[in-house]
Amino acid sequence: MAEKKEKDNYLLYVGGIAIITITLVVMLKDRETEHLTGTVQTQEQILERNHPPGNTFVD
Repeated sequence: MAEKKEKDNYLLYVGGIAIITITLVVMLKDRETEHLTGTVQTQEQILERNHPPGNTFVD
């Protein structure tokens, strides 16, 4: 009887660690890709943002 209880506790610990690990990986992955969900900008919009009108920038 004691062996079965120890085995059940072992599986409970392993399962808990697996769930915590998976949760942390998903949370960190979401945080890592958070900046990628912004709007897509065209090359002209990027150039306009970096070199506003009235700037004497010459290519």
